[in-house]
Amino acid sequence: MGIVEVLSLSGKEGGGGGYISTMAVEESGLEMYCAEDGAWYDGSLSLASENRVRVHFTNFDSDEDEYWEPGTLEDPAKLLQRVRVSSEQLQDTQCRTVAKDTPVCGCYEDGDSRKYFDARVVQVCMLG
Repeated sequence: MGIVEVLSLSGKEGGGGGYISTMAVEESGLEMYCAEDGAWYDGSLSLASENRVRVHFTNFDSDEDEYWEPGTLEDPAKLLQRVRVSSEQLQDTQCRTVAKDTPVCGCYEDGDSRKYFDARVVQVCMLG
């Protein structure tokens, strides 16, 4: 099921209207783009008011929440720039399948914070 389908499941009849059910989005395994640092995080959407949608990032305090205009959710192109299906973790047994130019979601740790960014594999080195 795609992102737009998941969001429209919780919308008005006919898939429009921008009414978001927090539970439907949380259960769908979606990541939200954080405008503050340009990284992707697990999160949920809820209707904060008629004019704003609240984005809560999982495991972050509510003072880190972002607020989007409802129009962001009505335009599929805009929505796909800010919401996506959660990245799949690469398992040890899959390492040999990684090739140059494979799209990945890379993790960057800087002290207390961990951020996730889109990247592409530049080079593959086989060891051993």
